[in-house]
Amino acid sequence: MNQGLGQLAHETAQNSLMLVEKIRTALRDSEFLTKLLHDYKPGEVLIRENQPNRQLIIILKGSVEQLKHYETPHQVTVDIMGPGMMVGLLSYHTGQPAFSTVVARSRVSTLSATQRHVQALNREFPELGEVLQSLIVGNLADRYRRMVLLHLEVKNLSNTLQMERNHLRRTVQELESTRNFMVNQEKMATLGELMAGLAHEINNPASALLRSVDFLASALPEVIPGQNESGKSFERDFFIHGMNSVAPATDVARSRLNQLSKEFPGLDRKHLRKLVRMDDAHLDLITGIIKKENKNKVNHLLQVFESGVFLKSINISTQRIQHLVQSLKSYSRQNTHIWESADVRDGINDTLLLLGHRLNHVELERHFDNVPNILCMPGELNQVWTNIICNACDAMNDEGRLIISCGLSAGDKVFVSIRDSGPGIREDYLSKIFDANFTTKSAGGEFGLGLGLAISKGIIKNHRGSILARNHSEGGAEFKIELPLAPPKPA
Repeated sequence: MNQGLGQLAHETAQNSLMLVEKIRTALRDSEFLTKLLHDYKPGEVLIRENQPNRQLIIILKGSVEQLKHYETPHQVTVDIMGPGMMVGLLSYHTGQPAFSTVVARSRVSTLSATQRHVQALNREFPELGEVLQSLIVGNLADRYRRMVLLHLEVKNLSNTLQMERNHLRRTVQELESTRNFMVNQEKMATLGELMAGLAHEINNPASALLRSVDFLASALPEVIPGQNESGKSFERDFFIHGMNSVAPATDVARSRLNQLSKEFPGLDRKHLRKLVRMDDAHLDLITGIIKKENKNKVNHLLQVFESGVFLKSINISTQRIQHLVQSLKSYSRQNTHIWESADVRDGINDTLLLLGHRLNHVELERHFDNVPNILCMPGELNQVWTNIICNACDAMNDEGRLIISCGLSAGDKVFVSIRDSGPGIREDYLSKIFDANFTTKSAGGEFGLGLGLAISKGIIKNHRGSILARNHSEGGAEFKIELPLAPPKPA
């Protein structure tokens, strides 16, 4: 290939030098050709990329550099051209904008001719015109052949590079997969210890906070001063009402807010939002105070009411923290050497609670029948529920419908079905979806090692159970797990 390119370059150079000599000979006696001469200084532009060009430029002396924009503002040198070479040949013949920029590398002398000039040259100098036309055709043919040869060379290099890249990618994936598989059990054991320790550390201050909230909820109403003629305290009533109030639904709250803003146009919007949570009795009471224009009293009662609301919020949040702590303790039971009697529904509920951030926009349905406890390793089963539910969320892009069912099946077994509303599983993937290192995530720009379902199948197999994947008739994928009530312990 290189020899072919060298031969083409040699032939073109010989014809170009012949043309230059004929032009120089003709210049001695031709005023017409003299007018077509142009000189350029180093760095001066002969032709600019994407600009119109109507001239065929023949280099008589010096050299020029052909540049092509690669990534603005960067340019790449395409070719170096010397005496006898033609510049702007394609744009001259096609009338299209120039393909590249041509810049003088040294002092350059050229003969620049439009199509009208070329026609006149053919008439006045037939011999020169014949050489010029022959050289134009030969130049175009040489460029085309050189382009084809370079294209083939680039294609061969690209194929070689792609093969090496694919080999490297497979090697890296295999190494990463092996490494992750080897450390998986150690990671899970460490994670279990960390979660248990974290749960313990959170539980102590959460319990203290809950006790404090309970004390304040019972003590504050008793120490709030002020009584009316009936012996009751407005402040106490509003504080207790705040602790017992329930935020209305969004559409109800919006309707009440619009109604109250019309009834009390002079009241701030932040105060109106507090009134939205009140029942009719307390709303009537504070309405009377508003009408009396006792602004200080209104502000005071609203602050007392909101104090009760916030105390209730602290109480609810603290209880949720304790619930999360309990779920963490349950979820982190990763000791694979201990079999215990457990309710699989508890493990599923704990997993759903800990994955709450993935389920914010998922419609979750739970159909749990009464099932007996089974002899199992709860921490490992929790890992199975996590893998399958996370895969379902990935398939639905964290939006859709997730249906989890649990009940008894034939042969003293408990079944768990997890079904999503995603696109389902390709038929050719169903037979290998539980294979180690099989993953479809990399195709979507994500990264997965393909270990989650393989590990899940190993855990279920260790429990002498079964796990199957299929596409549901109503759409989406379904994973069904069956576990015996008391599996024989593996040797």
